Amino acid sequence: MAENPRKLKFIPIEAAQLPRTLDDAAFAIIHGNFAIASGLKLTEAVVLEKTPDHYLNVVAVRTADKDKPLTRDIVAAFQSAEYRAALDKHFQGYARPDYLQ
Repeated sequence: MAENPRKLKFIPIEAAQLPRTLDDAAFAIIHGNFAIASGLKLTEAVVLEKTPDHYLNVVAVRTADKDKPLTRDIVAAFQSAEYRAALDKHFQGYARPDYLQ
């Protein structure tokens, strides 16, 4: 940080502990997984970053395995209504690939 004209105090804290600091801090930048695990709602965040597509989770298999039953089962699970419902229930506000928007 080159300048701090507002004289803000920055305290480095281990990421998993950040949700616990909210009562004692003006704000915190918290990773989504730690926010969700601590009961915070991403949909209530002041700001959510735009996650680039290349950082979203993907399922990748070797070309030789693309037609195997396990691969087809994984693809079917990711495309299922049950998967989408679980995301909607437990991971509101998380970045999603275009096909899940």
